[in-house]
Amino acid sequence: HLTPVAIYHADPTARQLRLQIMRDHPIRIGDPESVVGQAAADGRPYLVKDVRLRGLLKNAECLSINSLIAAPILSKGKILGVLASSITNPSRRFTETDLRLATALADRAALAIENSRLYEQEQALRHTMEELNRQLADSLEQLQLSQRQLLQAEKLASLGKLSAGVAHEILNPLTVVSGRLQLLLMQPNLTPDIQKIY
Repeated sequence: HLTPVAIYHADPTARQLRLQIMRDHPIRIGDPESVVGQAAADGRPYLVKDVRLRGLLKNAECLSINSLIAAPILSKGKILGVLASSITNPSRRFTETDLRLATALADRAALAIENSRLYEQEQALRHTMEELNRQLADSLEQLQLSQRQLLQAEKLASLGKLSAGVAHEILNPLTVVSGRLQLLLMQPNLTPDIQKIY
């Protein structure tokens, strides 16, 4: 079914009444009793100069329609909707010129709808890109922090190796000196003053 999106009438009460009638009596796409439904189904514009001569036309009587134009809104071969216009004044009728104008307006509407959709997609892509950039910046910051921590850990590991090497180099001679002193203390001829020093 087609859903009415926008309705215009100079009288606000009549506009609301028309909208309510269209909601209460939805038009099925391809409905043979509906010029608008046919335009939505086959993508062709329709002109009904005099509804009374056309025969049964859905909602025509309750909407007081005397003449009707239905121009499909097409974008890339896809039907997006139907631009429909009607005349309620019995002395006025739509013409072929009016149909061409309605078709041109429908083409402009299709372009506007397509541009709106493209803008929406562009905004969604922009938002996605901004989010990805933020995540990338966070990851880069985390990587830099990890690199600093790794560098610090490598420095500490090198310092530990250096300390172990220095300690080893100092302990080797001290072990020799300590061993010699112990041997020296075992000698029986040492005076008590020398034993006290060691």
